[in-house]
Amino acid sequence: MAAKLHNCSKNDCVHKCNRSSDAEFRLLYLLSCAHSVCETCLVKVVTNNETFVKCDACAFITNIERDIIKNINLQVNGHAHETSFGAANTGIPKFSVNNSEVLPVDSYVFGQAFNAGSIEARKTVETIDIDLDGDFEPQQKKHLSTVEMEDNDPFILGAPDRIRNKAKPEYLEVVEFAIKSYVQQKDSWRGIITEKIKIDQQATKLEDDITKNFHLLHSLLQIREMEAKKELKEAFAMKERELSNFEEQLSSQRRQLKSLILKSAQVNLESDRKKVEVDLMKAASKPSLFSNESNFEIGISYDQDIKRSLRHYAQVSRDATAISNSYKLSPIDSPICVKPKINGGTIIEPVYDDDDDIDVEIKESVESDQAEQLEIIEEPVKIQRLKEEVVTVTRVTTPENFCVVLESASEVGIALQKEIDTWCLNTYRHPPALNTLNNGDYCFAFSDMFQKWCRARFERANEKASSSIAQRFRNIAIGGFVAKGAIVSLIDFGTEADIEYTNIREKREELFDMTVYPQQFIKCSLYNIRPNPNDTWSKQSIDCFKRFVSDRKMIMYVKDVVDSVHMVDLSHFDLLDVSSGKSSLIELMVFTKNAKFKFGDTNNEH
Repeated sequence: MAAKLHNCSKNDCVHKCNRSSDAEFRLLYLLSCAHSVCETCLVKVVTNNETFVKCDACAFITNIERDIIKNINLQVNGHAHETSFGAANTGIPKFSVNNSEVLPVDSYVFGQAFNAGSIEARKTVETIDIDLDGDFEPQQKKHLSTVEMEDNDPFILGAPDRIRNKAKPEYLEVVEFAIKSYVQQKDSWRGIITEKIKIDQQATKLEDDITKNFHLLHSLLQIREMEAKKELKEAFAMKERELSNFEEQLSSQRRQLKSLILKSAQVNLESDRKKVEVDLMKAASKPSLFSNESNFEIGISYDQDIKRSLRHYAQVSRDATAISNSYKLSPIDSPICVKPKINGGTIIEPVYDDDDDIDVEIKESVESDQAEQLEIIEEPVKIQRLKEEVVTVTRVTTPENFCVVLESASEVGIALQKEIDTWCLNTYRHPPALNTLNNGDYCFAFSDMFQKWCRARFERANEKASSSIAQRFRNIAIGGFVAKGAIVSLIDFGTEADIEYTNIREKREELFDMTVYPQQFIKCSLYNIRPNPNDTWSKQSIDCFKRFVSDRKMIMYVKDVVDSVHMVDLSHFDLLDVSSGKSSLIELMVFTKNAKFKFGDTNNEH
């Protein structure tokens, strides 16, 4: 597997055939397509006067910078002219890099940059063994079968011939049916071995596929790392250039002022003094006081969604029922239905001897063990998280009745918000006329809490200003807006807001079609808890809940969905997982005795 990871992508590479442990080590250089090319092939391409490398794995072309071509020719030929080895050169060219200045650190020359000391490599914690040290040892081939089944015994197969003329036809048919089952068991055993080989090959293929995908992802992350560092250097260089310009400007102004000040002491004529006075005033009035007005600092933001999703980059399907019930053994269809008889025609059920009892007990024991293992396998599937989302709690009635909104809006939510902003900021930029909105009418409202325009339902008007101010502006149109406020229900957040009437816009009918743009908030309830000690939630319990969730982002773990209500647990956003030692909201509510678990038939109170 290690050899597959670090193969050169060129089909004609001379090192692909050499797999011995004493093979000469060749560095691999990363191409812009994330595949690799070895040192020998790169030198071969340059010495053939080619200015690009074509990846034979994906046909992607990577251009080679002229500085690299110059450096390779300098190291191989002793001069920097582009020339080919020609047919007379039978040796494999080899070069080394000693001067880091001639090597630009680019995304596809990591190997050269490492040789030159431009970048540094450290061994990290081995979460995935990609065998960078070449110490991979193939595992010993496992035995495909734990059972050795002998070939069909000719003596057994000839049993019907030996009893053909000695027993009744019914007895002979049973013996022939038993021999048929005996032969079929051998054939079935061969089918099991074939299936094991197929499974082993499939597992090997999938392991190689996992290795390939993670190696490619690792390469792309390296490329992005170098690009991010380059962008960071450019950003700081821009600020340094700006400061250097100010520095040169101040230096020039200072030299000019120095010259004029010296000249002022040497001027005797009044006319010359007036001219010097004007020049001095003009030079001294130029900007010279330095300050940092914006206080802007260059920072780096990392995509936390990608970071969290990488934890689930490769998911193995583990349906316990499907895995456990993939195969079965079925009886062979019997051409007859025979039971032993005694004189008189009375049918007797077969009686098992001691060995038969043991076989039956073993079979029942095996079936019981398989059932227990199936239950053990299925148990974590039932309680596993259905979904994890970063949310903000918008309304809390009780721990069993609250609303959240997703931090990362859905595609429908993003499209809806874009349409709302266009309507409220560009098309309809003034509030509707007073007394034109009735209670329950749809409108748009600007939320100070969420700092954006939202869909809302007008609940009622209220007086925001004092009566004296309202009286003062009684005859002014804007005065009515200043004196009025409104209580609105934010449709997509499940909460109410007290806003000024000037922050209301008239509705756009199609944006309130709930079949096209459904409500964006999610109704939730804490999973498997109930009030403590009474059957109703106390103010202390509700306050405990609100303190935990107020003014911060939360991670929501969805346990179940019942009648469109999400049964969830919550933890703080800066907490990567509940298992890190800090309590989740359910744990906090229970262990502070503000709530207790709902106990079913199989739970015991603790």
